[in-house]
Amino acid sequence: MFKIKTCVLFLACLISGTVLAGAPEVKIEHPAGGWTSERRVAVKGSVSDSKIQRATLVANGTSFLIRVTNGKFAQNVILSKGPNTIIVEASNPNGTGSDSVTFYSKVSKVDLTIYLIFGPQPFYIDLWVTEPDGSKCFWQHRKTDKGGVLHDLYNDLPGGGVGMGPQAYTMSAAAAGEYLIQVNYWAGGSWGQGEVSGGPYGSKRMPIVPFRVEAVMYEGTEQEERHTFTAVLTKPSDTFTVGKIRVRPPDEREGAKGTMKGIEKMHKKKTIK
Repeated sequence: MFKIKTCVLFLACLISGTVLAGAPEVKIEHPAGGWTSERRVAVKGSVSDSKIQRATLVANGTSFLIRVTNGKFAQNVILSKGPNTIIVEASNPNGTGSDSVTFYSKVSKVDLTIYLIFGPQPFYIDLWVTEPDGSKCFWQHRKTDKGGVLHDLYNDLPGGGVGMGPQAYTMSAAAAGEYLIQVNYWAGGSWGQGEVSGGPYGSKRMPIVPFRVEAVMYEGTEQEERHTFTAVLTKPSDTFTVGKIRVRPPDEREGAKGTMKGIEKMHKKKTIK
């Protein structure tokens, strides 16, 4: 009797269009466990439900919303010295599936990492970091004399898809002082200040872009700090000044906390008469 009822229930589900499926299966195919000497690696894998278009990747506590295309995903991430843990989660109406991998990275320590994170978009959002000596690290000047490096973490367009997905700035031995963090919604012109009508978007109305900036200081040490800021870019040519983060000299780091100075968005204030 039990077998008959089970069979009837299964046939009823098929007739009604209800699929007896569970949560999607997520599989990280690369990297495997072990160790690497690379600073940046591509996390690649698959999701069993081909209808899923977005997944969440968490790399050492920093999360990214990533694109899933035909059940496949790929996302570059920045590694930390020592053990690294990568988690990928995907959800459908039947639940959430996940996979994780832990491996060791033989890279130098990093005093400062600044992430710019936003959902994958078909347009350009750029991270600008101005170092204490005035050097600006951005898409046209990707390495500074002091060791600052801009990494593009989006990976499926010619040239790395500069500005079309998450970016990261790293400084291995960060000079003491204040680092200015800005985010630009590029609209043409060598400095991102071109008019929308003459830029790469034509005259199309572009969407607002929520973004998150996460600054990680002294990662992997007892002095590690994380500062997070969220905001929205409303139109091309917007430049949002997130703030300044102060890196202390090495002999002042123990037992002290850094600061993240918020600065309002740059614009001309209206004069009220």
